[in-house]
Formats: sequence, C-alpha cells, structure tokens
Amino acid sequence: MVQIQIVDDHKMFVEGLSRVINESGFAQVSNTAHSVNECWEMLATYPIADVMLLDIFLPDGNGMELCPLLKKK
Repeated sequence: MVQIQIVDDHKMFVEGLSRVINESGFAQVSNTAHSVNECWEMLATYPIADVMLLDIFLPDGNGMELCPLLKKK
C-alpha cells in the first residue's frame, strides 16, 4: 500500500483528504503536519513516505523551499 504524508496548515482539509485517501484502499496517510517545523519533527521520527503532499504556503515557511531540503534527506 502506498504511504502518504500530508503537510498543510488547513486542518479541516487534511482531515477530509486523509479520510478519502484512507478509504480508497489504495493508499494510507501515515503522518500529517501543519507547518514546516512540524514537518521536520515528523521526519525526525518517521521516514519519508512514498508520497508527500506539500502545501506551498505554510505559516512558518514555503513548501517550495522545503522541497530541495527534503530531497537531500
């Protein structure tokens, strides 16, 4: 099963999308974060999933700037 991590500051969106993905039977949301800082905390504990859905505009940073750093990890 495909493992997905979601990083988005809109909690209602994350909850709804997680529910849809988990009910699909194809993929599972393994972790979520709501900021760049939470994303780093999540990745300190869990490995990067098969797919990461990353919001561009986060309260403490830019998702586009986070992408190259994630690639190095």
